[in-house]
Amino acid sequence: MNELIESLIEKWLDFSLEVREKKGVNESLYEELIELLCEIKAALDGKDAVPKALAEIFVDMYAAVANCAELYEDEMQQRVYEAASRLCDRARDICTD
Repeated sequence: MNELIESLIEKWLDFSLEVREKKGVNESLYEELIELLCEIKAALDGKDAVPKALAEIFVDMYAAVANCAELYEDEMQQRVYEAASRLCDRARDICTD
């Protein structure tokens, strides 16, 4: 579990940095994040708690990306919002199961 969380944190930091630097949504990193969140969900099935390191990322996940959407125009702005929402949905799935 710790390796999955460490990988998620590393990829999340890279992904959010690229969005903040106006490089857009790195689709490869985005898909890796979605896959990691699915793996983490499977690993936590039946557990009553979410590890603190994971919860710390989840707290800021949506805002960190969505707040950068205004840096972009039109389709990319919409893509940034969509990515933020989907990542947040996956995080919510982990926390509410």
